[in-house]
Amino acid sequence: MACTDVEQFIKKLQQFSQKGTHPFKAQEDILKTALWIFRYRDHMNHTRTAKLDDSPSLPKAFTERKAVQVFHRCLNATTGSLPIITAFQSFHFNSVEKEIVLLLIIAYLGMLKNIDASEDIQRYINKQSVKRAMAVSKALSQQGRLIKSRVIRKNAKIVLSEDFVASIITKKQTFNSGWVVKSYDDLLDHTFALVRDAQLRAEALGELQKLGCGESEIAEVSENIHECMLQLDRTLEMHPSWKLNVIRESDLMLSERLMVYVLMGKDLGFFSPHDELFTGIGLARCASTDIPSVRHKLGLLKQDRSLRKDGYIRICGGASDNRAIEDEETLKNCEFELTSKFLKTINVKRCRKTGNSARKPIFKFDHLVLSDKIQSSLKICLTQARSHHILFEEWGLEKTITYGTGITLLFSGTSGTGKTACAEAIADELDKMIIAVNYAEIQDCWVGQTEKNIVRIFREASETDAVLFWDEADAMFYNRDTAVRNFEVRDVNVLLQELERFAGVCILSTNRKIYLDKALERRISMKIEFDRPNREIRRKIWQKLIPKEMPLGKDVSLDELSHEDLCGGEIKNVILNAARIALTNNNNGVCRKDIVEAIQMEREGRWSGSHETFGFRAT
Repeated sequence: MACTDVEQFIKKLQQFSQKGTHPFKAQEDILKTALWIFRYRDHMNHTRTAKLDDSPSLPKAFTERKAVQVFHRCLNATTGSLPIITAFQSFHFNSVEKEIVLLLIIAYLGMLKNIDASEDIQRYINKQSVKRAMAVSKALSQQGRLIKSRVIRKNAKIVLSEDFVASIITKKQTFNSGWVVKSYDDLLDHTFALVRDAQLRAEALGELQKLGCGESEIAEVSENIHECMLQLDRTLEMHPSWKLNVIRESDLMLSERLMVYVLMGKDLGFFSPHDELFTGIGLARCASTDIPSVRHKLGLLKQDRSLRKDGYIRICGGASDNRAIEDEETLKNCEFELTSKFLKTINVKRCRKTGNSARKPIFKFDHLVLSDKIQSSLKICLTQARSHHILFEEWGLEKTITYGTGITLLFSGTSGTGKTACAEAIADELDKMIIAVNYAEIQDCWVGQTEKNIVRIFREASETDAVLFWDEADAMFYNRDTAVRNFEVRDVNVLLQELERFAGVCILSTNRKIYLDKALERRISMKIEFDRPNREIRRKIWQKLIPKEMPLGKDVSLDELSHEDLCGGEIKNVILNAARIALTNNNNGVCRKDIVEAIQMEREGRWSGSHETFGFRAT
């Protein structure tokens, strides 16, 4: 390099230093000043190496250290409107990292040559200082921010990411700027790509373990996962009030954060809840980049590790507090989910079957006509439900009765006697939601899934403080001695365990006499038989179900109707059918004849005036 050239850019640096701290107005000014600094350092390193005696005499007022200090102060004073400055601020680069990026940009533009190795970068950044050399090496390591942020790539050569270079040259802030989302729900939808890539990596590692193939797929999908995680973080940084920032700002490792995002995808409905991805082995594989890592990642799911200890995730099936499942082989097969508390924190609702969702009750006690015996029994149960804290806390029963403190009622009786309506009315009286379930909704053909469904239902009832109503309970709560299959015994075992733990109101309903398991007998607080109504009750039911607005003929007598042996459900059907008949015949109201015909229809189980029955005709 000619002496005049050296003197020229040294004078420019001197002039730059004398101006003091001031923001850069353009990226070109940043790169031009950085180029002067790098050329000076290169010249000084070359002079020391060659031991040249004819090096130019430097201006006395100039020191490289002062120029670099002013340069970095100017960078810090510059706003984020310039793409280079935006990148520096987003990734929180230090002075060494900033200089490395600027050096590689200048080299990319062809203003400096042969800069693609660590020693080349050291020549322009290092000032013959061991401490500085170590800082450069750290910045270029795989754990450094430059590579983690994907601003640079380090393989055979050290080069800038093409996306990053494009964002700087075109001055469009597109590099790692996050996803373009309009709302928090939009952000949650975007996490599908991350969960999908996690599933692909889990499947690829599974294939590699079984068949010894899939290494190329693992490397490619791992790159995608890293990119998605980075973009998600960038997006959350731009929206600090969004709830998902609690994950980004946590002390969780990247692998643990990925597991949380994957389980969030379970509740967002991205994949079937039965997918292997949500098991211990699936989560361990999705967070691993190679086979040896799988065992270590599986350890992150243990009870004493952050994910479960700090309440991010739990094992489905209510077994989170059971240390017998902490061995690796058992954890592999366990299904995991986010805890309800954490789901509430990130404002995500748990994905559930519609039939098992808590809802408001539709009946009140004002709608029902119950015998004095049933009302007396229900009054006792309602008193316990309302005064639970008095019984168990103030009166000290919690010290002597540590489990089975809930209320379990067994409603039995023929169909139409008001069992379901009464369960709804109890929920309304207690100002609670109700969850109505039956055998068809929880039975599953997959081994072990029925038990998980049972646990989920009880858990949802606990979390929503809802009344749990089991319709057709005889299909599930039968005597284990009569079971003919192993899974039937397991189902009843889980039911009994969950019923023991449940502290709320659980109502079992059956249309027929059943032989209960002895263990279930002990758990039932009260058995209530819903008999067919007597004449007095029937008259009250007729009176309550016939609205004042319905025009009744003068020949209709409630006393006469109460003689008919009908239950509440049958009386309801009779009133509806009588009204239909009256409208069909263009009557001005419902007369005695219409009601008689409707009663006949209800008794014979037919819907037409003929005596033909539904079904296949015998031949």
